Amino acid sequence: MLRTIRVTISVQLALTIVLSSEAQNINTEQEALAEHAASCAAYFYSAAYANGVSKYESFYGAGEYSFNLAVTASSDGKALEWFNDASKQINQLMGKRWVDFHKAEAVFGPKCEKLMSASQ
Repeated sequence: MLRTIRVTISVQLALTIVLSSEAQNINTEQEALAEHAASCAAYFYSAAYANGVSKYESFYGAGEYSFNLAVTASSDGKALEWFNDASKQINQLMGKRWVDFHKAEAVFGPKCEKLMSASQ
């Protein structure tokens, strides 16, 4: 009887360790998705401003979609932190000059393309 209990405890412990490891992988992947979505949201909102009226709704809508995805996959605080980090990077790339937004667009545009498509 004692041996059976030990085996059960060992199996439960091993199963708990495996499930915990899988949960960490999911959390890591989810966090990476959230960070990506938040940085793309920063790009989309900037692009809405930089591109003017003709593309404003498309970029702004993609920004809302992406930021909501980031918040859902993580938290308000983390999503905002990633958003702000990406905004700083965008400002550095374009030297805080909107006429040089194409530099930020070259970096963020390709990596955010799928989120733009998903938001439409």
